[in-house]
Amino acid sequence: MPKPASAFRIRADERIFICGRTGSGKTFLAMHLLLPVSRLVVIDPKASLAAWELEDWGEAARRRLRNGEPVRTRAVEPEEAMEALAEAYEAGNVIVYIDEVYGLVPPGSRPDPVLTAIWTRGRERKVAGWASTQRPTWVPLFVMSEADHFFIFTLNLAEDRARVAGFVGEGVMQPPRHPHGFYHYSVREGRLRYFKRLEATLRPETVRKEQEEVTHV
Repeated sequence: MPKPASAFRIRADERIFICGRTGSGKTFLAMHLLLPVSRLVVIDPKASLAAWELEDWGEAARRRLRNGEPVRTRAVEPEEAMEALAEAYEAGNVIVYIDEVYGLVPPGSRPDPVLTAIWTRGRERKVAGWASTQRPTWVPLFVMSEADHFFIFTLNLAEDRARVAGFVGEGVMQPPRHPHGFYHYSVREGRLRYFKRLEATLRPETVRKEQEEVTHV
């Protein structure tokens, strides 16, 4: 079985999809992979990421984002979230992480154009989209169809596993065998791998100055 220490090579302009039930480990994985990112906009609809110690979205964060400076900021309220997404798209060279997609785009609603732009045209501006959810069947299809990497933790419902299986293969229909086990699928490599857990002692290397890559070595 491959070791997590050498498993993930994620470019900073790639799209990431993370799914799993509450407590499965998806938020810890996102936090860990995003630790070295110097320009990060987090959308936190559930207001559950205070422990990440990010700067509240506001004028100071907006200014640094526009000026191309390091900034790690979090928007909670819907109006602030959409403003932060729009600013991130315009500024470029930034990673956007949405902690619960259906908190921003309720099931059956139409996504805001800027959200669609980040996922479908963001590469042109070096804007990456990372999305996390408990319910894959409730998120807009493009969030998965545009993904370069999938991280699949335990999903309670077979319909959610089936939705993801349509992109990564039938292997994910079998739930992870360990409490914090997960599957990783790289579209570039075209293979599904299983991990018992993410080792908490790992430390990702510093991202290149232009945020070209986020890498575990």
